[in-house]
Amino acid sequence: MSQSAGGAPQTLPPGTGALGLHAFLASISILFVSTLCAYWIVRGQAGFWSEGLPAIPSGLWLSTALLVLLSGSSQTATNLFRFGKPDAGVRMFKLGFFLAIGFVVSQVLNWNELSAAHLSPKAKSLYAFSFYMLTGLHVLHVLGGLIWHWIALRKWKQGLATEETVRNTAVYWHFLGVCWAALFLSLIFGADADLQGEGIVRACWYLTGFGGAMFVICWLKAISAIAKHENIVLAAVAIIPMVAFLRAFMKADEMAMRRTLYWWVIWFGLILASTSVALAISLR
Repeated sequence: MSQSAGGAPQTLPPGTGALGLHAFLASISILFVSTLCAYWIVRGQAGFWSEGLPAIPSGLWLSTALLVLLSGSSQTATNLFRFGKPDAGVRMFKLGFFLAIGFVVSQVLNWNELSAAHLSPKAKSLYAFSFYMLTGLHVLHVLGGLIWHWIALRKWKQGLATEETVRNTAVYWHFLGVCWAALFLSLIFGADADLQGEGIVRACWYLTGFGGAMFVICWLKAISAIAKHENIVLAAVAIIPMVAFLRAFMKADEMAMRRTLYWWVIWFGLILASTSVALAISLR
């Protein structure tokens, strides 16, 4: 709700909050991706990593389970609001808040477990530094989500919250769930003392190839949609990927291309990230 020049309340257009959220998520995606790239570059260039050191804390599995439940409860709350069951929706929304708190507590316990094994944040160990860096970055964003979740609950008590508020909160938790999956898998596979730079480079090239194939599929879908909804001339020009993307973006709803565009960006990001890691390790 905004205020007009005459003092009358003015409602923002529907979807404004979602647009801002997506822009925010796009910006922090860059932060998470760049951090993961740095982790794998360092991991690939390090001759010694975790040999003789304790395994990653087993509590990470509990943290993962809590985040899955958090994402599920938030989505359930969104669905309940959509189907006209606000009371049940609020209960699920509150459950999500406490699950997020549980996730933070579980991470603190994981840090304590690693510190008890003489791997505190001050330890001269790339293994420990990477663990605290990756999990700490994620927890910071979970804390930010907790603040927003609490504000959303307060708004609901005041009668100011909407279904969009709950939906946007759920989207944020889904996003952090995906980020956690990438971090968790990186910690699991990166802890293998036998993993060498050559193996990481090979895996990165496989990811690049897979991302490239999926990129082409999204590109062809865009060309097909442009040919169907526009004309064959524009479809011919769309053999340039950037042209195809921009044209599909401009008419995403009309062409039913919104979901494809999201995936197109994801596959492009995967190509850039995996190629960068492979080249950085190979050319060291």
